[in-house]
This record gives sequence, C-alpha cells and structure tokens, in this order.
Amino acid sequence: MWDKYKLSELTKGDFTTNKLMVEKDGLSPSDDIQNVSGFYGPENNNIPSLQRRGAVFVACHDSVFAIASKIVSRESSAGSVHEVAAELTNNLIPGAVLVPSVVAFLVELQKAGFEYVRS
Repeated sequence: MWDKYKLSELTKGDFTTNKLMVEKDGLSPSDDIQNVSGFYGPENNNIPSLQRRGAVFVACHDSVFAIASKIVSRESSAGSVHEVAAELTNNLIPGAVLVPSVVAFLVELQKAGFEYVRS
C-alpha cells in the first residue's frame, strides 16, 4: 500500500518509506531492560517491537476513509474511495485492531477503566 498509493506524500516528507515497520537488527526481548540501546530502549520504537512488548495498535475506519479520500482526490486512477478504503483496510499492519471510530472506542475503553493520556 505504501508504494502503490504513494503514502509517503501524505507525510509531508517526514517518511520516505514506512520505517515504523522495521525492527532494529540484533535485539531480543532477553536484552537487559535497563539497556537504552537494547530491545526495550527508545532506539527500538517500531511497531513490531512495540507489539512484542504488548502494545496494541488500533486503526480507525473513519481515518482510513479520510486517507482513501485524499488518495483518490490526488490520483483518480486509484479507483473509488470505497475501493481504496477496502484495500487499505485489508492491508493493515498485522495484529492491528480495526474499529469504526477511534473516538467512540476510546470512550468505551474509558468506561472499562482505561485512561486516555496524551503527551
């Protein structure tokens, strides 16, 4: 999806590739948790490693539709918004949980005892 829909253009130059999906070589969950250069350190903040540490990534269907709309508006040959949204949805990162609306999902999580913290 990254290459097919030129998603790097939507990042305003911040990403030329999806570098968030690339794990740092040579690291293991058996690394010392105090080692800032190890598996648990800030230099290893990528989606697969964070998932291995227990993080759950949530994808918002409303946002997927908004991204699909941007893609179709700049590239009419991409297909319809519904087709592009379906393809993006079918190609989410492995393990991601798709919810209809992340705002509504956050409310449900808060009702269940979770807290929303933004930094």
